Order: sequence, then C-alpha cells, then structure tokens
Amino acid sequence: MDPKPIADELRAIEGRGPCTDAERRAARVVARRLRDMGRRPRTQTVWVRSGNEPVLAAASALGVAASVVSVDHAVTGLWLAAGALALVLVAPLIGARRATQYVWAAAGDAPAGTVPGVALVLTCRADAQPVPFAERVAARLGLPGPRVLLGLALAALVAFAAVRTSGTGGTALGAGQLVPTALCIALLGGFLDAWVAQPTDAAAGPAAALAVLAALGDSPPANLSPQLLVAGPKSMRAFVKDRRRAGTDATDVAVVELREGEPGFLRSDGSLLPQRLHPRLVGLMRGAVPMRRGRSQSPASVARAARWPAIVLEGDVDELVELTLGLAAALDRDLAER
Repeated sequence: MDPKPIADELRAIEGRGPCTDAERRAARVVARRLRDMGRRPRTQTVWVRSGNEPVLAAASALGVAASVVSVDHAVTGLWLAAGALALVLVAPLIGARRATQYVWAAAGDAPAGTVPGVALVLTCRADAQPVPFAERVAARLGLPGPRVLLGLALAALVAFAAVRTSGTGGTALGAGQLVPTALCIALLGGFLDAWVAQPTDAAAGPAAALAVLAALGDSPPANLSPQLLVAGPKSMRAFVKDRRRAGTDATDVAVVELREGEPGFLRSDGSLLPQRLHPRLVGLMRGAVPMRRGRSQSPASVARAARWPAIVLEGDVDELVELTLGLAAALDRDLAER
C-alpha cells in the first residue's frame, strides 16, 4: 500500500483540531481505508473536556499579580497566589464536554492466516494539533511539563507570600521571589501560544500506520497480532479502560505511536510528570535513529501511565513505515527467543 495518497487525502481536511468536525472526518477516512483492507473498524464516541490553556494562562497571570501585590500587601498576595494554585488544580474539570472518538481495528478483524500473539497496537491521531512551544522547551531542557512547572511556581509564590505576612522582607527574599514570578510570566506566554495555535497538516502517522498494517497483513509476524488504533490522549484513556474491562493485560499488548516529525523516537513523554517509555522497546530502537525526550500529552504516554508497554516513533511517511516495520521485526524476534 502506498501511504502517500492517504496522507494527501488527510492533509486536504483543514482545521483538524481536537474534538472538531474535521477530526471526525479524518477518522472516517481512516475507517474507510480499513474497511477497504477487509477490516471491520469499531468507532467509539468519547466525551472529554478539551484543552484548558485559557484557564492555565489566567492562573499564570494571577500568579504574576500575586507576586507584585505581595510586596506591599502580603495577605492579599497570599490569597491571590493560593487562588491561582487552586485554579490550576481544578483546571481539568473546567470547560464544556466535547465529543471525540477512537477508531479501532482489532486483531480479530484481520484476514485469515494471521497468527495471534501479543497485540501490536499501531496508534496514530486523527487531529493535527502542533506540540506547543512550552512543551518543546521543557523537553529540550529535561524539565517537567508546563502544568507541573506552573504548579511549582505558584506553590513557591504562596510560600513567599506566607513568609511576608510575618513581616519578613529584604533583598534576598525579593530576589528569590523573582524566579517563580519570571516562570509564571514565561508560562503565561506559553499557554497563550498553545491556545491560539492552529492545526497543522500533519498526516504521516495515520498514513504510515495503514501502510504498516497492510504490510504486516501480507507477511504476518509469528508472535504479534497487528491492530490499528486512531485516538488522541483522552480517547486513548477510554480505550485502555475498555480493554482492561475486557481482560487485556499489560503483557498482552505493545503500543507503538506513529507521529510526524524529525526522524527518531522518544524515550519519555507526558505533559505532567513524564512517563519513561518502555525500556525494552526503547532498547530495540536504540542506535537506529536519534533518541529524544517529549513533554506532550500523547496516546503513548497515557498507555504507559497505565503500565502498558509503549513507544513513540517520529518521521515522515516513508521513515515511519521503515522504522515501524523494523521495530515489529525486532520485537517479533525478541518474543520468539523468550
């Protein structure tokens, strides 16, 4: 299967943000392609609260205001900082619920002759939301995700304001308070950037996943049952929950997320506390292409948080196909040796 026409068809769908009609149209394109391959994909609607960047930007601004006010009005500054911290904690619960979905072609839908084994879940996203600038910087510096950094900065401002309520002041205290204040200012810009970011035309992940599924269907691995899952991070959480209810164990599955980007793979990912991706899968990829850190909320990081083996591969369409087939072959040999 040539993945490039699939990628072109997906790129023609503009505005593929999370929980949008464009995302749903892209998911239907993948489902149609799966049916053309003889699969019977299942589409499951999931209701989620999408991005809360405006709330986090407001919390960042409130933190800056708290720092400034606390210099002369410590109690007021303390309440402002505490309110900002509380806003960060409740941010995931704020906002209207919107519909998204996951599309899953199970191993049982494969053509006759496919040998069952460990489920190799080829995962990709139907949306094309870019990785925010703040998350890229955090990944490059090896820091926690922006939300965690904001929580830490606000907690520090609460502590500084509490110290000031006792009448303590001085140059050292003011200099120390500048650090979390500067971080809040930087994060304010980062969250505003993420809020206004427009979807890209990235489509290499779904196109490559379909091509890999077709290739593995033509030459089935002895110890793997290839599947395809189209899901964002929040719908991935629903998928994992559904599979656990059905009796799927962590030893029965390996998640490989395909994502458009520079050639390489991620050794960690996650927008809160980064999840170390599965060491065995990382070991199989080590030395083949560059290894990087990620700090975005991704389907692979959600799977890893549930203790499922997972890894993220990045590249263009052809690179993703080559990398994924190589990883599948290496994993199949590794399972055969056990």
